[in-house]
Amino acid sequence: MSHELYNLRQSRTAWFDKAFAEDRFETWYQPVVDTSGQSLAGHECLIRYTSDGPHGRVHKAPEILEAARTRNDIRTFDSYARALAVRSASLQKHLSGVSSPFFVNFLPGSMHEPELTMQPVTELLETAGLKPSDFVFEAVEADLVGDSARLRRIQTYMKHQGFGFALDNVGIGANPMQGVCDLRPDYIKIDKNVVWNIEQPVYAATVRKLVEISEELGVQVIATGVHRKHMMENLWLLGVKVMQGFIFGRALPGVVRTIDSAAIEAQLAESDLSQLARALSPAWAAEEERPYVKVL
Repeated sequence: MSHELYNLRQSRTAWFDKAFAEDRFETWYQPVVDTSGQSLAGHECLIRYTSDGPHGRVHKAPEILEAARTRNDIRTFDSYARALAVRSASLQKHLSGVSSPFFVNFLPGSMHEPELTMQPVTELLETAGLKPSDFVFEAVEADLVGDSARLRRIQTYMKHQGFGFALDNVGIGANPMQGVCDLRPDYIKIDKNVVWNIEQPVYAATVRKLVEISEELGVQVIATGVHRKHMMENLWLLGVKVMQGFIFGRALPGVVRTIDSAAIEAQLAESDLSQLARALSPAWAAEEERPYVKVL
């Protein structure tokens, strides 16, 4: 990297140091919805920072994490963000009474010794009166390359402590099934880029295979980035029922207590997805050979 480019990146991310020093970051929440029962299945905790001024801009996770890397603070910040999410979720849970789990992202590359790295989280749980089962920690798959042994150690620790464990960004890469088969996490989250291209046969086939493998292994599948009705329809056709995305709600500073089940039911009814649900059920499949249905 040239000296000029280094200085430019440092200048553009100077806001990060001030925000970090002043503890200006927040946790926002996006609902995770079970469309088959029109109910909340959880909330994902997302890091945010709003800049100063009358027209302050909201900085989202990718930009924040990139700034943390540029400032060589990624490990410290990843630990801080986890603790912030747990502390904030504790307050939201007590205020709202929601019982659904909170999904918290983490970077496996920043968690060399999970016992030490997770100590701030376990201490927070004790003081907040929360249980490890209230949280699911999501390993960002883009950070997994070349160190599956570390991820396995992290998963073993999480399971021993009673936390849920999830793989995020699943469905991209050369072998999207490998992590699911090797680790058998509690949850997988299908990457939004797969969902956005669900009408293409290769992506539809990937989702169908992920669903089949996950059902065999007892893994819960969640689709992310579900922003349009046709995405929800095609995911339903492929067997995915738990989703998150703009169609269900954007990330907000507070949790969602209830969802608009009538709106979801109306969208499902418009597509006659009740028939799709029947067609995808094991009982129906046992009665007759399933016909080929093209994903539109």
